[in-house]
Amino acid sequence: MTSVQRPSPNGNINITIEAAISAERTSDPVDMRELVREYYQQLYTLDPVEDNEIDQYLQTIQFNKTVTTQENDRLMGKIVIEDLIDQVKRSPKQSSPGDDGLGYQYLHILFNIPILETLILEIYNNALTTEVIPQSWKDIRVRLLPKKKGIFLI
Repeated sequence: MTSVQRPSPNGNINITIEAAISAERTSDPVDMRELVREYYQQLYTLDPVEDNEIDQYLQTIQFNKTVTTQENDRLMGKIVIEDLIDQVKRSPKQSSPGDDGLGYQYLHILFNIPILETLILEIYNNALTTEVIPQSWKDIRVRLLPKKKGIFLI
């Protein structure tokens, strides 16, 4: 059994992640890939959290800033196409698309097609007002990327 340690989110303790590899140390690429796969699988597995634990945590946070009426009106106002174009311009150009397959560069093109403006704004404003958000907006995918020299150097 081989293990890898990583610090906990609060930095107080190390969390040990064990992998079912027979050797203490290995240079076998197959074993190394398996160790990395198991490490990241455990790393990104959600730990169960009870609702009361979340409530207790939130009670410890001090909110010193309040939103003014003017800020609230701006935040709750309808989304306009200029907002979307501005946000997509600030997004990374070389990021991978999400599950919906739409990368930021593609969205930038879509947001600038006048005939689509009404439909795009209807989708975003509907999500804002009804709080019904497409599942693809909530899903994320984390991938371990190999180094440029090859997957055997992970």
